[in-house]
Amino acid sequence: MGAKARRGTANHPAPPAAGPVALLRRAADAGDPEVLYLLARMHASGILVAKDPTQADRFLRRAARAGHGRAQVRLAQKLRAAPNADLCEAMRWLQAAALGGDLDAQGLLAVELAQGDATKADPGGAYLWSALAAMRGNAAAAGLFAALERTLTRTEKTAALRRLAHHRTGRPPPTADREPHAPDGARVTALAAVPPAAPAPVAPPPAVAIAAKPERIAALREAAEQGDAGAAFALGKAFAQGKLVPHAPDQAVPWLRRAAESGHVEAQFRLGQVLSTATEDPARQGEALKWWTIAGLAGRAEAKAERDRLSGQIDSPTIITAVRAATRFHAARNQRG
Repeated sequence: MGAKARRGTANHPAPPAAGPVALLRRAADAGDPEVLYLLARMHASGILVAKDPTQADRFLRRAARAGHGRAQVRLAQKLRAAPNADLCEAMRWLQAAALGGDLDAQGLLAVELAQGDATKADPGGAYLWSALAAMRGNAAAAGLFAALERTLTRTEKTAALRRLAHHRTGRPPPTADREPHAPDGARVTALAAVPPAAPAPVAPPPAVAIAAKPERIAALREAAEQGDAGAAFALGKAFAQGKLVPHAPDQAVPWLRRAAESGHVEAQFRLGQVLSTATEDPARQGEALKWWTIAGLAGRAEAKAERDRLSGQIDSPTIITAVRAATRFHAARNQRG
């Protein structure tokens, strides 16, 4: 990276760490919606970059204009919560996200249209959007749909279902250069926070033959299975180093991952080491980068160095996926307190 890239520009201040952040900025300059949204979240929370609400808003709006549904929902929420709220624009972005297929936006829009607080009540529109969201598994929308099913007339439901058929046969989602129009006088009163996706369950590590000190290993295994992160780390470290048990990096990974998911910083760092050296599989290399990024955020200096080293050896999509996963993990941990 040259001196100019390290110094940054007026529009893109130089990040505190080279490597993944610089690559994300290049992808954002190319207009990648996912990366624009990721950078918005990073600047909002201070992950890998300086906390900067202005930059966060800038990247969020760019992501929304590029058609990123979750960015459109979050932008609608921010506009609604602002001191001088632009409620008309907030409703417009909510509609854009719903038209683009965002499940949460479809459920929220159904509620707004049913209540008539954001704009003139539109029971037929609420029926349409609640039907779409309910078909995709939104429980709240299913409840609203059932209520509307009982209260709407046959004529109203028929008209709504015709609109639904029209939507499902190819209405184009909004694009960066053609944003949807909001109805006159649109107002938004309540946009619920979008819940983070539930983490995938961690499968228990497979049983292995214990060659030495079985009592110690059995005690560690029992404690780890009961949720003791320290025991899970010790067991994973034993397999990784070949101490107490035969050397088996593949057996180390599930235990280290269990401890890492619990927030054990040393386990996060060690897991990155095992994943990065055990195989050339891009998925494992990406997971190594994820855990080194997380450990670096927790203050592990060596993890930051390993993160930057590895980011220079793997492809851009893998880096973007890893940083996105690290950001989500860090935000979820902060929400839990």
